[in-house]
Amino acid sequence: MEVLNSLLHGKKALLVASTGGHLAQLHRLSRSAEPASDSKWVTFENPQSISLLDGKRVEYVDYIPPRGWKQIFKASRTIRGILKEEDFDVVVSTGAGIALASHPHLALSGSRPVYIESVSRVEGPSLSGLILERMPGVTRFSQHTWGRTRRGWRQEFSILDTFEPVESQRHLAEAKRFFVTLGTIRPYEFGALVEALDQHLPPDAEIVWQTGVTTARPSRGTVYEHLDGAAFAREVHAADVVISHAGVGSLIALLESGAEVIAVPRRATHNEHVDSHQLQIAKEFERRGLLKVLQVPEITSETLAGERVHE
Repeated sequence: MEVLNSLLHGKKALLVASTGGHLAQLHRLSRSAEPASDSKWVTFENPQSISLLDGKRVEYVDYIPPRGWKQIFKASRTIRGILKEEDFDVVVSTGAGIALASHPHLALSGSRPVYIESVSRVEGPSLSGLILERMPGVTRFSQHTWGRTRRGWRQEFSILDTFEPVESQRHLAEAKRFFVTLGTIRPYEFGALVEALDQHLPPDAEIVWQTGVTTARPSRGTVYEHLDGAAFAREVHAADVVISHAGVGSLIALLESGAEVIAVPRRATHNEHVDSHQLQIAKEFERRGLLKVLQVPEITSETLAGERVHE
């Protein structure tokens, strides 16, 4: 993390990130690098950002959906206004589209904004990364080895290096209480996971669901559309096992809490996300011994109890 520390430690930084995994990564990286206390954050307002950034200087902009070019343009005006009002030593973003609201203007004006590609991008840049790749004024970091060979990128650190493998504290077959969180990225639903878990979780299990924008409803358990940070933390703590979509933000938060996690990636082929990066990053978490991964078709009573998936 030496390179990251040299960029951020003690510096007044403008820290720009979409909520979810992008904000979770930048927050964890900033805790390690310790920028100056008068640094400022730009993100969307939701329970995650309110909780993570409590006590920080924050400017909220409207939510930017995938490919949300109109919202990117609107956010860029807000960010330019911030940069006119005060000076910053460095501007850093972990994406996603919000990086396109901050970095092109800075690159064209001769600054050197820093873009850290999401750890979820295991095989190459996101669309935001590809666009910023064409701007020579942007300093670009990958968190995977492709950054060592792709022109214009560097690979110096990964947020996954900050986690240690942990041995399971309980056998999955003995789990009685489950917390299921489907993610909240609009407009993508994850009804297939609701159906699979409703069918295969133990009949006597206690189940709490956070469904987000998913409209499918299970036949049992307690269902919430949304939970604030405190309620989410209580459910994670009370559960024997947490079953989560494989969004980086959720996985980071769950690992930080010490939860026993089964990650289920969303699939672009089923219109559950804009692409299939969740499978790639979930497998990398699993390779490092941090959690268990099941794809929706692999979910059975046996695999939920810890048995290996048959190839």
